[in-house]
Amino acid sequence: MRPDHLEHVADLALEVRRNAEKQASKKRSPLSVRAARELQAHTQGMYLIKGMVPSRSIVQIVAAPNEGKTAVALDIAMHVATNRPHRGRKTQAGLAVYVALEARHSVENRVIAWCKQNRVDPDGACFYLVDGFLDLRSSASVSALIAEVSRLQELHGSCRLIVIDTQARATPGADENSSVDIGRMLMGCAAIVAAFGDVCLLLVHHMGKDATRGARGHSSQLAAVDCVLEISNRELRVTKSRDGVRDEVFAFDLVGEKIGEDEDGEPVSAVVAVAVDAPSGRRGPPRRLSDGSKNALRALRDVLLREGTVAHPMDAPLGTKAVKLDAWRHAHRERYGGDSADKDSTGAERKAWARALEQLQAAAIVTVAGEWVYAHDRKA
Repeated sequence: MRPDHLEHVADLALEVRRNAEKQASKKRSPLSVRAARELQAHTQGMYLIKGMVPSRSIVQIVAAPNEGKTAVALDIAMHVATNRPHRGRKTQAGLAVYVALEARHSVENRVIAWCKQNRVDPDGACFYLVDGFLDLRSSASVSALIAEVSRLQELHGSCRLIVIDTQARATPGADENSSVDIGRMLMGCAAIVAAFGDVCLLLVHHMGKDATRGARGHSSQLAAVDCVLEISNRELRVTKSRDGVRDEVFAFDLVGEKIGEDEDGEPVSAVVAVAVDAPSGRRGPPRRLSDGSKNALRALRDVLLREGTVAHPMDAPLGTKAVKLDAWRHAHRERYGGDSADKDSTGAERKAWARALEQLQAAAIVTVAGEWVYAHDRKA
């Protein structure tokens, strides 16, 4: 090849390389590079609850069934939505969105009960309940949630908190012990946080069989989340926090708040988490049950044997059978003579039912969520 041809090939190669570099520079890099002199201190908007729950974060609230994790998550959400300090700590007030993927009616009742318990007008709460289908591993599903929250944010200002209850329901069909499935879920969570800047994404999740090992599922989630709140024995403990307190304990109790009456004129209550002054330590044995409560529990166990199903929407240990609350109610009436009972007997039965329902829930022997109920394995 002649020297002039060699020179032409070299010039052409240089031009191709320069064009390639120009094209590459037009593509947006997923990485950002800054020198130390360009870095800035971040001191504003760093918390959702000061010193306890960070903003711009993925947080898990973890507990075994019937420990009050939904009640506590709702309590946090309502404090944010109503601009109220939480445990004497400042909150970043703003829009709170609660994604209820199971027992929606129960969550609705609990919101109403919280407002009554705290003497809050619901009109003054910047709180929205979302239900339907969500899969945090699906970009389309995550985009749909982002779109809904964005619409609410345009109307009501910055979204500070998104609660997803529960993590398991937001990953339908996933293998919780798979790093692939958990990794895809965490990517979806990160996309939601990135879409709203200062938002905290709170995942309500189950405790593993071995409580000392924390949340159920692959260990990668512990490394990925920014904060973990664990609940046991009516105590909320911060077990992980990147920048806040750790191992601080916040005691609470679960109380029933009447929200109305059913079609039979009997009271309907919902559970609310209420702060108490000091950690109570481990709870002692349950209080002695009344004969009426024992009778109601026998009726429940009988109907569970006859009609119990594992296909129910409740937060319960795997394989737990549940029945509709109406079925239990009917079985209790039958023990009092059913339709043949006189007026006095019927009135006595209603009072006995209301007392038994309250005592059995307070003793953590039965769990009621909306129209479903199940009994715990331990005997009264």
